Amino acid sequence: MKKKLILFVVALMSVVCIFAISAGAATTNEFGTLETLDGIDLTGMANDTESRVVLYDGSEYHTYPSSYIVKDSATLSFDFSKLNAATSKKYDIKKVIRLEIPKGVTTIPEKAFNMNTSIVEIVLGNDVTTVLYRAFASCSNLTTVTIGDNVTSLASEAFNSSTSIADVYVSSVDKWLTIYFDNSNCSNPLQHAGAKLYANGVLVEHVTVNTAEVMKHAFYGYDYLKSVTISSTLSSIKFNNNCFAGCDNLETVTIPSVDFWLTSVTLTGANASPFYSGPDAIYADGALLTSITITPSTVWKSNIFAGAKSITSITIEEGVTSLPNSAFNGLGITEITIPSTLKSLPKEMFLNCTSLVITEIPKTVTYLGDYVFQGCESITEFTFPTHMSLGSFGKGVFIGTGLVSVTLPSLFTEVKTDMFKNCKSLKTVELSATTVTISSGAFSGCSSLEYIEFPTTLTKIGAQAFYGCSSLKLVNFNGNTNNVVFDNNGVFRGCSSLKAMSLPRNTTHLYNGMFADCVELEAVYLPSALVALDSNKYGDGCFDDCKKLYFT
Repeated sequence: MKKKLILFVVALMSVVCIFAISAGAATTNEFGTLETLDGIDLTGMANDTESRVVLYDGSEYHTYPSSYIVKDSATLSFDFSKLNAATSKKYDIKKVIRLEIPKGVTTIPEKAFNMNTSIVEIVLGNDVTTVLYRAFASCSNLTTVTIGDNVTSLASEAFNSSTSIADVYVSSVDKWLTIYFDNSNCSNPLQHAGAKLYANGVLVEHVTVNTAEVMKHAFYGYDYLKSVTISSTLSSIKFNNNCFAGCDNLETVTIPSVDFWLTSVTLTGANASPFYSGPDAIYADGALLTSITITPSTVWKSNIFAGAKSITSITIEEGVTSLPNSAFNGLGITEITIPSTLKSLPKEMFLNCTSLVITEIPKTVTYLGDYVFQGCESITEFTFPTHMSLGSFGKGVFIGTGLVSVTLPSLFTEVKTDMFKNCKSLKTVELSATTVTISSGAFSGCSSLEYIEFPTTLTKIGAQAFYGCSSLKLVNFNGNTNNVVFDNNGVFRGCSSLKAMSLPRNTTHLYNGMFADCVELEAVYLPSALVALDSNKYGDGCFDDCKKLYFT
């Protein structure tokens, strides 16, 4: 009986192990039929007996007795452990098509098959528990991966840059949810665009979670997931980072009840929420969930419904005195009433509530936390409170909002760090006449801002304060006689519409990248007080790519 024999060997923990792989095209020579695999000829068994096997090392053929053959069910493989190291190295171990990890192998070592361009399919046998760093990274032709039932850990970059992966097979979804994926750098093969997961041979589109924990990155970036159901049989559940993040086609998430969610769920971060991808609908207690009421006795957790855009209404009852950071991250709420008992709006309270419209805050509120309205694109106008002090405003309060015009009251002696960063609709800004400092990134990325006038009280502009204000055409220092300090690193970098600049007369230093990429800048009027800086009068790269520029 004729049997085809294809071979593979790898050193693992100083032990030579055996791998069986599939055959290529056939040729013949004096030894009979040869199986050609990507340029490497391996001889099949002779027609009349299993008494020999012939291997080709690229230059000559070698015959070995049947004692070198190992049988495992219907699979035949060659026992390279019977060869000395010098002989075994004659056979090119990189030229494989299908790689089956055999019994007894528990760990795939670091970079074991890194940059192997021939492997098309990998089968991790049921004895494999761990795949280490970059074990199958940059396998450019790898399309199919089968995960055995005892695999518990896939290390960082295990499948990084193996971008051809299309199909991943596992015995069950429950098994998949228990695998530890080390990080987001493609330890999970599903992270490659278009990769499909099959459980027991069926494409995974609907997931029922029966496990008490969902490991991080379990379905990160998985394009085919349509629904997630959290089993009502669970008494508690923990979700880890990115477990359902990037599932852009997720339509529904079903949870046992709101009470279960508030009392029995643990999240390791905002992106651990199964709603993080913004499903179209959430069901709780058997009904569509669109509104929630928070009472004084409600224990509300940070990010507990993060990304749940189908929740369009939140009622906060009087008597509620505090809420956690990121309380309503990514919800679909359109308006909110702040009770008089809630004095502080915590950090990221309304982060990415893109439909929220709020034009002012009640006088009972005395503090706005860092990034409290970040990403609230529907906030197009806002009346700044005068009952609060400057210290009552955190950093980046209005990052990425839809503000069109801003008028700051006298309490704003400082425009705080990142306060209006990436407000891409912001066209006009009226600073307070008392403004002394514009902090780093304050107006960075305000691509619609065309004009800014500084009061004569100004003494400092922070790093990248106006970075990327691509529509900014005119900057007026209003006859400022101060030595205005420009922080290091690109104060006006990327202001690509700016044509001229007259600096305050007592300015002594210009810093790195201050006007870099201001491609239309034609004239800069330099003050006589300007002094050298590290033997470079204008700072490193101060005028990079200002090709139209001249100085006066």
